[in-house]
Amino acid sequence: MLRLAHFGIFSPHQSGQYGTVKDLILAERHVGIDAQFIDYGHEGKNESRVGLIDGNITTMPIEWALNGANVVFCHSNVPNRVLEKKPSILTLHGRPESSFRLEFHKISPIISIIIEWAKKKKYQSYVTFWPEHLFYWSRILPGEKIFYVPPPVDLDTFSPDGPKHDFGDKNGSPNILIADMWREDTTPFNVIFGVQYFKEHFCKEAKLHIYGLPHNNTCINFLSPLKKAGLIGEMYGVMRNIAEVYRSVDMVITPNIIATRIVRESLASGVPIVAPHSCRYAKYHAEPRDVKDFGEAINRCWIDFLINKDKLRTEMRKIAETEFGSERVGQAMKQVCERVLA
Repeated sequence: MLRLAHFGIFSPHQSGQYGTVKDLILAERHVGIDAQFIDYGHEGKNESRVGLIDGNITTMPIEWALNGANVVFCHSNVPNRVLEKKPSILTLHGRPESSFRLEFHKISPIISIIIEWAKKKKYQSYVTFWPEHLFYWSRILPGEKIFYVPPPVDLDTFSPDGPKHDFGDKNGSPNILIADMWREDTTPFNVIFGVQYFKEHFCKEAKLHIYGLPHNNTCINFLSPLKKAGLIGEMYGVMRNIAEVYRSVDMVITPNIIATRIVRESLASGVPIVAPHSCRYAKYHAEPRDVKDFGEAINRCWIDFLINKDKLRTEMRKIAETEFGSERVGQAMKQVCERVLA
């Protein structure tokens, strides 16, 4: 049996990266792989926390990787004593442009560090979950060592059926959700005003709910007038019951073109998405910086939802099952590991 050790930071409901690793492990187990999570690097400490539980995930000791794992995956950091003995793969969770901007603004030299690791052959191979990033990474790193694996989603946790969130006096018609993280390369700034255009020109009852807000309150100044004007309903940072929220909204909007966790989770929940033109997972497309174009795309989505919401939700769920299902993801991981071991 293939045995995989995933080194990351155990942080349920706090990190999209952790959520991706958890779903990845579940997909690997689905195809018969013995995949385990090893907590390492929490708060910058070179230590492992063992026995932490999140659903079907229980963190294992480092010795599990040393004594039995065939391949080690790095999501945060891996001890050198493990890298010296086991074939290892670095997962490229970051977006190339975001990583560049962090280095450009002298926040963190991420790309330079990865290039240095490649020169020293610290990791045997690399994995990205986004085909849109393959061209970039394969020009920065050894192209023949970079593999694409479809990003996973837990189709049981995120589904159209189950408990729903109550927006109370902040309820709208439609309820529109933004839940993306505010990154160096992409923020929801423009699409928020696209919703404002939709509200003013097509549907005054619309409400926009924004989750994933930065903790430093950098967005409050420009959001306050929109909230006062009646556009914004709920505003939060991290939401623990996000699956219930997806089931309660009528659509999700995103400035991203890749299959972020928001895209995967909303589609799995049967929620239609309005996104930029290059997002191949969305049914409705518009230019984010053109508020009229984006507002009209939201209106097209809303009309289709009113006409036949059940058909639309079924169609969205099917996309998630086809693109991000456990069988496809698990088999892709198995093929990557077999090639690395060969």
